Amino acid sequence: MQSDITGSARAAAGVFLRPVARVTSKTVIAGTDAVMSSELARTLVDRLLAGPLVDRIGAGIAERNVLERVVAPSVETGALDQLVADSLASPVTERIAAEVIDSELVDVIVARLLESDDLWLLVDEVARSPSVTAAISQQGFGLADQFADVVRERSVRADDRLEGAVKRVFRRNGGIDQR
Repeated sequence: MQSDITGSARAAAGVFLRPVARVTSKTVIAGTDAVMSSELARTLVDRLLAGPLVDRIGAGIAERNVLERVVAPSVETGALDQLVADSLASPVTERIAAEVIDSELVDVIVARLLESDDLWLLVDEVARSPSVTAAISQQGFGLADQFADVVRERSVRADDRLEGAVKRVFRRNGGIDQR
């Protein structure tokens, strides 16, 4: 019998408290909105962001691999790939890339690369690669063929001129002596 009274009391309390909870939650939300948009809230946020708490939060995020844990599902679903593809297709990205290329940054990077021994190691490695040596060899054969064609053409013309000159000389002298 006791449990019946308790159950009835709970049901009656629920009927009474639900509207109170709705009104209370609306009041709490309205009050929270008012506090959050106040000058006091802005001042508190500015102080929090300027203080050591942000550094501690950043260290905690790094220590607990929070970024990796947050990003991993995006990588697995392909959402990160889509985000990167959308970013690359954006006119904003194109504008930023053009600004970077037009800036002194590229000149500084090129100057550093030219001063770096690592660049010349890379150039040597590329120059030794089979595809580059094959291309150079093929180009060398093409150049040699072109040179041979020019020499052949000039030697044919030289032969023709020499032969013509010899014929003219013999015609003037009355032909070749047949002795």
